[in-house]
Amino acid sequence: MGSGKRGIAAVGMVLLDGIGAATAPIAASLGDLPTPAHIDAGRMADIRELLRAGRAEMQWRAGGGVSNLARAAGTLGLSVEVWGCVGDDADGEWVEASLSRAGACPRLMKSPLSTGVFCSLACEGGSRRIVVSPGAAPGIMVAEIPESALHRGWVLFLDGLLAAEPEWLESLAKRARAAGMLVAMDLSTPGNVAARSETLLSFAARRCDFVFANEAEFRLVSDAGGPDPAADTAWVLKRGERGAALLRRGALVEEAAGERLTLGDDTGAGDAFAAGYLGAALEGLYDRECLRRGNETAAAALRNSLPNA
Repeated sequence: MGSGKRGIAAVGMVLLDGIGAATAPIAASLGDLPTPAHIDAGRMADIRELLRAGRAEMQWRAGGGVSNLARAAGTLGLSVEVWGCVGDDADGEWVEASLSRAGACPRLMKSPLSTGVFCSLACEGGSRRIVVSPGAAPGIMVAEIPESALHRGWVLFLDGLLAAEPEWLESLAKRARAAGMLVAMDLSTPGNVAARSETLLSFAARRCDFVFANEAEFRLVSDAGGPDPAADTAWVLKRGERGAALLRRGALVEEAAGERLTLGDDTGAGDAFAAGYLGAALEGLYDRECLRRGNETAAAALRNSLPNA
């Protein structure tokens, strides 16, 4: 871990993810909260207690986009380090151990705040409610990332939420480039793009080799002016069941999905796609083959064939 010729250093929000079903008391407790909803640690603790008391079916795992990517990358034989911030608590210890069991090398800073929690809960009628308590996770944006995190020939993978601290993000990307790394970013959420489209577009054009976006995120980017057609940045579009595409300097490459899957909860599939794509890119493969590898890895995640340690 960390010594292979090819690898990914993933920096971003590290959380405890809970994927499962909302019992009637949970659904009632969420009331008219939007989805996703950001709540404080106290309210999240109350929700988790209701889940335990109601014996809700839940799967807990190390979460956040960088953890999801790390699990997938480990199955592909890539070295992967995860840089994030968790609480100095039992949840933080569990997340760290979970990443280690999945084959990643966790490089987690500890905070006096509680470990962040993300819950995706299926409700009656097929809807899904998402509630997030960020907790310690944003602390990574004030952390000093050491030179030991920057490996020549690796990819620095950045959570797009880090654009909330643009100067910190800019400095990290410049250091990575100077160390001989490729730089990739996932836009993370439509809400993040809506709030920071100008910052994300500028950073992508100047610092990124690859940017990953789903269709909703890319529509928002396009509304804000779209990718710089003069930049060499590859915009990789995650299209779910329709496969993926790559846009660079106005040229579009498309690759259909190899199989169609019935989706339950697709949390982490896009991050798994990025792991597959970047693994192929590190091998020097052509764009279409990178897209195909990404599709295959996302499908594997959806089949639950990736370890959820």
